[in-house]
Amino acid sequence: MLLRKRNLPAILFILSLFFTSSLTLHAQNAFEGKVKFKVSGGDGDDSSLIDYFVKDDKIRMEVKDAMGAVIIFDQKSVKMIMESQGMYMEYPRDMMMSDHNEEYENMDEGKAPKITDKKKDILGYECTLWTFESDEGLVEMWVTDELGSFVPMQSPMGGGEIPAWQQEIADGNFFPMSVIVNDDGDKVNAFEVVEVNKQDLNSDLFTVPKGLKKMDMPFKMN
Repeated sequence: MLLRKRNLPAILFILSLFFTSSLTLHAQNAFEGKVKFKVSGGDGDDSSLIDYFVKDDKIRMEVKDAMGAVIIFDQKSVKMIMESQGMYMEYPRDMMMSDHNEEYENMDEGKAPKITDKKKDILGYECTLWTFESDEGLVEMWVTDELGSFVPMQSPMGGGEIPAWQQEIADGNFFPMSVIVNDDGDKVNAFEVVEVNKQDLNSDLFTVPKGLKKMDMPFKMN
């Protein structure tokens, strides 16, 4: 069974909050290496794996499915690589960030994450339970302060204050290890970290392979 569509907004919101924000990791706490995520939905019988690589201010995500898509993030752009089709697309990171920032800035403070005193160990990392009210239901996030930090996102065009809850996250060093969506009373394991490897990564991982054709974006910036 595929990931339920009505859970996607909450999942994408959480992923974008942590992963996109982590492009601006504090150098003294920056994690370098590979993290493997398992993303599942429905009854959990169907799942996908995502390999997440981070080095300095660059991120590479590999989706282990039939498409085999690779996405590379850096401070200036986002590149979607479809090597099997011999092509890639590139667009400014600001385009993606502006929509997210507007949603964050307009978020109801009542939906801000609440930090609990519950703790548990995930893959050797001590995690704290945070809860978050989304339109899809209660979201439970287990986060650790042992895998790097990030600063809050701001609109590249300026303006708008950073929500207090986002600043609270940024003041620490947090990384999501598990996210669970409570969907109409049923807990759906949206994603979980299944492997963490601290290692030196080759910079070539974060560049577009030679020989690929750059395709025009199917949309234009407003």
